Amino acid sequence: MDNYIVYIELHDANVNDYENLKKHMLEDGHFSDKIVDINGTAHKISSNFVYYASGKNLEHKKVFDNARNAVLKTNAKNSIVVARTEFISLFNLIKD
Repeated sequence: MDNYIVYIELHDANVNDYENLKKHMLEDGHFSDKIVDINGTAHKISSNFVYYASGKNLEHKKVFDNARNAVLKTNAKNSIVVARTEFISLFNLIKD
């Protein structure tokens, strides 16, 4: 399973811009606002600028391109970080 953490910063953005981003990211189908720990327990990501993507044979370029396409729908200047990770440690996140 390929796991990705996606961080998006919208420059000079307001709350509505981030809500719009979240809508487009979740509509994409590759991204989630929940992250799964090593025991299979889902936890809520409480920010509107961090997302999780996971899937079998999920390619880095696909994750980046889909995140970029969602961000472009906000019409905001932006920065994007996509990191593939094998191990994810969680602390003090709310269980979903």
